[in-house]
Amino acid sequence: MIEFVPPLIGCAVSNQNDSFTLLEATEECVINIPVRENAEQVVGCGNTHGSRCDKFDHFWVDRRSDPEGRRLRSARK
Repeated sequence: MIEFVPPLIGCAVSNQNDSFTLLEATEECVINIPVRENAEQVVGCGNTHGSRCDKFDHFWVDRRSDPEGRRLRSARK
């Protein structure tokens, strides 16, 4: 959090990261704020190289949105 009024957040992405290349190519970025129940998956996804595994399959993430618009959900019950 950089500022509270107005709300302002920042994001740093290393040029050594796959996300950097994607951001540079698309000039688009979405920052999601996950619910606490997804903390383990979020940290795992952030600490895993996307070219080495399918993060959706590895972290049991459902690719579909729920009715409330949340994107990241556990597909494992």
